[in-house]
Amino acid sequence: MVRAFASLLLREDDGQHYLVTPVQKLTIAVEDAAFIATDAAQNDGALAFRLNTDDLVLAGPDNPLTARGNSETPALYLAVRRGCEARLNRSTYQQVAQIALDAATDGSEDWRITSQGASFSLIPE
Repeated sequence: MVRAFASLLLREDDGQHYLVTPVQKLTIAVEDAAFIATDAAQNDGALAFRLNTDDLVLAGPDNPLTARGNSETPALYLAVRRGCEARLNRSTYQQVAQIALDAATDGSEDWRITSQGASFSLIPE
């Protein structure tokens, strides 16, 4: 049921979420993000995220990662589809941070990750 509704969900430019069917458009209240990223894995230069709907989304130019919040409470969001985003849960955020640390070539804590040729900061601006 959740996956069926997820396929009908969209977020418009004003930030409002809607369930859209061929016959109607219903407003949906979304407190933070429409989806949750529950797992991450890196393979062949791409970072893949598993969502709570069991969808698999590859971060990249079409699905960017965005850091929000502040240095005390950072949060990462992944653009999913139709304007909707997934927030990375704590363990997935930690997986991504470890991948970034492992990829740092000069031994520094760069806090950036690259997926499908796009580079994303893990630090909110």
